[in-house]
Amino acid sequence: MRTNLIRDLLQHLDSDGSLKVGHCPNVASRTLEEMPLPLGLKRVLQWYWTNSGGEIGGYIVHSVEESLANKDLSTLLGANMIPIGYAANGDPLVLCFSDERCAVGLVSHDQFWEEGGDPATAYAEVTSSIDEFLWRAAEGRYLPVDYYAASELLEMRREIDRNGGRCS
Repeated sequence: MRTNLIRDLLQHLDSDGSLKVGHCPNVASRTLEEMPLPLGLKRVLQWYWTNSGGEIGGYIVHSVEESLANKDLSTLLGANMIPIGYAANGDPLVLCFSDERCAVGLVSHDQFWEEGGDPATAYAEVTSSIDEFLWRAAEGRYLPVDYYAASELLEMRREIDRNGGRCS
């Protein structure tokens, strides 16, 4: 995990101070310390994440305290995810910590809440890492608006990889 880059990107995105990036409150930090998260992710959330929440890349991103209070936290943790916000349509925005990069993705609210589905099968990757997500947001580059667009983007990326850099 590129923690220095993540810190710099969050500070860049917080140029007006409204996100209040920095150390989270002690109670939230202690809670994170007890959670089954990779150490790098714990430190990013404890030391560099937003303390007030706000908009990043077209998504509403929550503070650590808001994420820890999320009603779906325990279910998402069971799928190696932690909620960090929402897309405009209500799809939960999550960090998937099944590997060190910590992909950012969306969980379909239709499948997860309305159909009672497994968050792992209702998940579509938005970016392969936290730093890629923050960089794309800082650069004003495309980020999918919902689960369905994220699913199709992932499908397109795989097609390009299979076809040597071309869409068919």
